[in-house]
Amino acid sequence: MLTTATIPDMQELMTTRKLTSVELVTYYVDRIRRYDIGKLNAIMTLNPQALATAAVLDDERANGLMRGPLHGIPVLLKDNIATADMPTTAGVFALRNWQPDHDAFLTARLREAGAIVLGKTNLSEFANYTDPNTPNGFSTLGGQTQNPHGPFDPLGSSSDRPLPPPPILRPSLSAPRRKAPLSCLPLSTACSGLRPVGALSVETASFP
Repeated sequence: MLTTATIPDMQELMTTRKLTSVELVTYYVDRIRRYDIGKLNAIMTLNPQALATAAVLDDERANGLMRGPLHGIPVLLKDNIATADMPTTAGVFALRNWQPDHDAFLTARLREAGAIVLGKTNLSEFANYTDPNTPNGFSTLGGQTQNPHGPFDPLGSSSDRPLPPPPILRPSLSAPRRKAPLSCLPLSTACSGLRPVGALSVETASFP
């Protein structure tokens, strides 16, 4: 059921105590381990604090405290969006241990709304700003991302990871507000893209 559930569906299940954030995070980590590692290669890293954060959010919900509409919902961030608690690499091997000292604006707003940063996604290295001959979806740190529908070009762009991890891996994901996530990626993976209003998605602490 969760493979097709929307965020409002998940919130309803958690409100009626049929699901917890801890169970939701556990579910998606299991899906990533089954279908991504050594297969799709869409996930760069998982947040080791995700389950602990989920437990705190479950306690808050039980006590009537809701941070926002994403309370307890796991999200994935493209790995060129800064996270103060995880490395931010843009897929570059030389940046594998670089950890920002603060969250990007987008990351901070998601956390304020109650989201759990489940992990970071692979991407074309430096968002394809380096070598035009590099295959779409390849980074020296994360390797080659695969199209979930078969041996097809995962596409990608100068501004995004090669593909949005399919719903079996996440309920939601975020990336910088540019054209490729809204056209190439949905085209290659049979999903939908939504472009937010620019003033509502300030791209500070994301690169390139």
